[in-house]
Amino acid sequence: MNCEKCYVESKGAFCSECGTSLTAPEIKTNEEKWGPCPTCNSENIEQRGKKYWFQIGLLSTGIFIVAGFILPILWICSLAGFFFMIASPLLPKIFYCKDCKKAWK
Repeated sequence: MNCEKCYVESKGAFCSECGTSLTAPEIKTNEEKWGPCPTCNSENIEQRGKKYWFQIGLLSTGIFIVAGFILPILWICSLAGFFFMIASPLLPKIFYCKDCKKAWK
């Protein structure tokens, strides 16, 4: 583990160079990372990021391709889902409360 003061790697509970106490880094819970819901104060929160938006684009592309066999004009709509998949890394991360259904950045 590295010392926070002198950045020397040491083993044990104290730094071998400066004697500073070495502690393990804290693992933050969801509440500590982004806090509770601003509306209902619930801790039942989910973060939606790149993977979520990519899956939405993939699902909409698939639905419009299958529906395009019934009504061919819908194949054009599948392009919108495809572009949504490509743009997913550029879309912002949002937080979503599963209790009151509020979304925020």
